[in-house]
Amino acid sequence: MSTTRLGRSAEHDKRQSEASATGDDVEGRATEGGAESDPRAVGEGEEGNVIADLDSAFSLYFDEISHCRAAGNYLALLHLLVSLPDVCAALQDDNGRTSNVRYQAWCRYFGTDPRFTPEDRYALGCAVLHQGKTTMDRGGQYRSYSILLPSTDLIVDLVSDFGGGHYNYGVHVDELISQTRTAIREWFADVQTDARRRQNVERHLPGLARYGKKIVGGISITAPTLSSTGEIKTTGP
Repeated sequence: MSTTRLGRSAEHDKRQSEASATGDDVEGRATEGGAESDPRAVGEGEEGNVIADLDSAFSLYFDEISHCRAAGNYLALLHLLVSLPDVCAALQDDNGRTSNVRYQAWCRYFGTDPRFTPEDRYALGCAVLHQGKTTMDRGGQYRSYSILLPSTDLIVDLVSDFGGGHYNYGVHVDELISQTRTAIREWFADVQTDARRRQNVERHLPGLARYGKKIVGGISITAPTLSSTGEIKTTGP
């Protein structure tokens, strides 16, 4: 088995082409005349500090990442990490939706790495979340991924050539954690500088799933929940 490095394809051009076809710009926002329109106008000079709200809302995700890592629940951890670009992309979207274009566009917050492009990240996310595997027939540079665990002495990423056009990308789980935390923090700061996306986040953030409780009236039962509706009061059992 030999090890090689693969160059980056024309990722930006491809994403821009796809975005143009769907009426989105490269940041996943609807453009004028696109299929999705802005549901509310953004007033000149409107400001609000959304970073504190994002910090509070995403503390759930950051805590879950830490808990999974500490407990060695690496499969659950991987699912969480690859889903977060979708969560962020949807929060900043006019209509609170995500897509392949929006996912990949958001991945610019990971920085530029020809070994692990936004298309690669999207392909891995789709395979893990929708098929429960780390192999794929198309999408990105690789046909498979290996997530290196903490017991592994190897702490750097690597590309392996398995022959027949099958390239495998190996990345350490701790590197994925670090990359994800950093990217989300950078996104927090960036959203603050963009009135349209900031207002979208402020509007959609209350719907993000969080821990709360369900209070059942009449019999005084309080049940802990994980829900987008927070505290729910009902009138019966």
